[in-house]
Amino acid sequence: MLKRTNKIIIFLIIAYLLLEAGVVMAAIKDVSYTAPDGHKCIYLFFIVQIFGFREPMDMRLVKMILATIIGAGIFIYLKNNNSFINVQQRIGYRRFLKKGILTTFLSAASLSGLTCLYDFILISCLYHPFEFRVNDTGYLSNLLEWYFSPSDLQTILMFVLMSSLGWGVFALLVFSIGLFIRKTALYLPIGFIIGLVLLFVPLVLVGLAPSNLLARQLTFTTFLPSLLAPGIHNLNMLPPLNPALAFIFAVVIYTTAAAILITIWYKRKLRKG
Repeated sequence: MLKRTNKIIIFLIIAYLLLEAGVVMAAIKDVSYTAPDGHKCIYLFFIVQIFGFREPMDMRLVKMILATIIGAGIFIYLKNNNSFINVQQRIGYRRFLKKGILTTFLSAASLSGLTCLYDFILISCLYHPFEFRVNDTGYLSNLLEWYFSPSDLQTILMFVLMSSLGWGVFALLVFSIGLFIRKTALYLPIGFIIGLVLLFVPLVLVGLAPSNLLARQLTFTTFLPSLLAPGIHNLNMLPPLNPALAFIFAVVIYTTAAAILITIWYKRKLRKG
């Protein structure tokens, strides 16, 4: 089963890189945004990110699955294996969880950061080198729902940093839920399933209370793009909640939920011995 899981991860990485390259090339081919080529690269960069309008659903499927198993998969497999008692006796539940949490977070965060770098290189090589401006509020306000700095480069760096941290937190939440799943095969698609729930449930809740601004802003903090792609969506809110603030709230909410689930699993294991 471990070899099969590793093969699935390798297959998903290859498929992911090919799909990502395809998304970037399709965006380059169809780009019609009015701007100098070097400046248009910034537009291309953001539209191919997750939840960007040029990112297809199958890309989201692969990324959510890959990000949530690339680091956590081995720990979920060990937990569900009959030999887990040996792992528990050798390192204990606490050390097992510490390693699982760290590996899960760093793997997902690294995947996100490297994907952004991969997109940057593809756009630079296949279309045009990036050209950044220090004060570019007019362009950024048309490009994003909310930007972090008037500087193009600073906005991109802030987005990459926050998105990477968000992916790490999301992977931790999925890992904490996976601790209660006894079949490893059932864990593989759970990242995408949870992602869909966290994407569509806030949309439904907003539709139920369209005139309640406070409720809409609170819902925005649990909206998955607020965590994974801050600044790209504002959930049709006027005025929008600052995405940096929404991101912080989302990190706190998602991390707290993951910590509670991990603590419950840990205490349950200690009671069972």
